[in-house]
Amino acid sequence: MTDPTRYRIHTGTDPRTLTEYALLRDEINKLSHPARPDVDWAYAEKLCLSLFEQNGVELQSAAWYTLARTHSSGLSGLNEGLNLLEALVLHQWSALWPQALQTRTEILSALSRRLQAILRGWSFQSNHVLPELAQTEQLLLSLRDALTRYGMRDAGQTGMLYQQVKYTLSRLQDSAPAAMNPVMLEEPVAPPAAQVDAAPRVYVIQSEPEIQVEIREVMVRPPVLKPFIAGACCALLAGTLVLGGSLWYWQQDQQKNLQAGQEQQSLQMQREAIPLERLDNWYQGMSQLQQLTAQLNGLDKQRGKYLTVSELKSAVFSATESFNRHIPVEEQLRRYAVGEGNQLNEQTQTGLLLKQLDYRYQLLKIEKQAH
Repeated sequence: MTDPTRYRIHTGTDPRTLTEYALLRDEINKLSHPARPDVDWAYAEKLCLSLFEQNGVELQSAAWYTLARTHSSGLSGLNEGLNLLEALVLHQWSALWPQALQTRTEILSALSRRLQAILRGWSFQSNHVLPELAQTEQLLLSLRDALTRYGMRDAGQTGMLYQQVKYTLSRLQDSAPAAMNPVMLEEPVAPPAAQVDAAPRVYVIQSEPEIQVEIREVMVRPPVLKPFIAGACCALLAGTLVLGGSLWYWQQDQQKNLQAGQEQQSLQMQREAIPLERLDNWYQGMSQLQQLTAQLNGLDKQRGKYLTVSELKSAVFSATESFNRHIPVEEQLRRYAVGEGNQLNEQTQTGLLLKQLDYRYQLLKIEKQAH
């Protein structure tokens, strides 16, 4: 295994003129090739490290390095790549290549989609992965929050990846048997006996001096009721004012707390809701199939015109990519119902997708009501 700590790296610039970058891009592009050739992940990782040494680390090669390490080393490789990305985003964001926010969003969104697909294929059978999975959750949370602060839309879909990892971690923790650690109770220790002085204590009562008292006759005035009533009324009025003021401040605090809670809930919904562009995947796939159908129907009317197998294969592959970019909830429920694959993983994915759809529905409903 390659140890990344052996490489002294720095923030890189535009690598597109380098031979290693072109080779790395061609290797990664195999993932979207219609023939689906195998990707040599060890070779891709080697090219990434070569780029790091020559040019430094920039966002695109760091994303591809994360993908390569995930394929070659699993969860530990994923954490290694996420650590690198977190350092770049937190400390080198202003100097990072590429500079365009839209391009950065596309790079991180593509990486997040690939990692989500990889995680869906993993099966966690034991609890020894809990520490590494918890580290993955923290790294993704840090990335998501930082990208949100920088104004990146949907945080490059890192929020969805974070929710997927969080849900998986929660399921594993709930299924883990509680460790029964015996509790050792110490016997209570008797306090030391009180020490008694050898000589008894003697209390001496001193006689008080004689007090000379002169008795005079004092005229006693009858009690006056009016000042008492006035004082009582003033006290009652002051108490009423204090109580009313306290009640008003309490209501204001309650209103502020309620408003803060609603804002926090709204922010959570915006972070965890399914992205709007993901709602277009099925529509895009159907549109591409409809265009292909119209094209084939048009060729039927033109003698001698036809589509080659390569053109037809590319059109079908493009539509299939749109459908497979994100699995719809109906397909996720079907998989869970028939028991395909790892049931714990399918249950996690189904619950997460339903939650994300519900958040998006609530946000859309609020938006429609506002208009």
